[in-house]
Amino acid sequence: TLNARTTLYAIDCGHFITPAFRGNARLGYRMWSTSFKALDELGVKVVLCHDNIAHPLMQFFLALGMKPVGTLFHKVLAP
Repeated sequence: TLNARTTLYAIDCGHFITPAFRGNARLGYRMWSTSFKALDELGVKVVLCHDNIAHPLMQFFLALGMKPVGTLFHKVLAP
């Protein structure tokens, strides 16, 4: 059972591929696949990734074997 007390989670904080390299269709897949392997070696059990309203990534994350489980919200608080 996944439990917040005993399960190690990782969440992306954004990702970016410079426009010069976006023509390589497999670059993003290789980047994330490599990340998943490294996170697994660190003991991470759950990876949370966010979709982007301006640049939807749903199909990309589905191709990586991820499944949508909700909507992420954020609010920036004044300093």
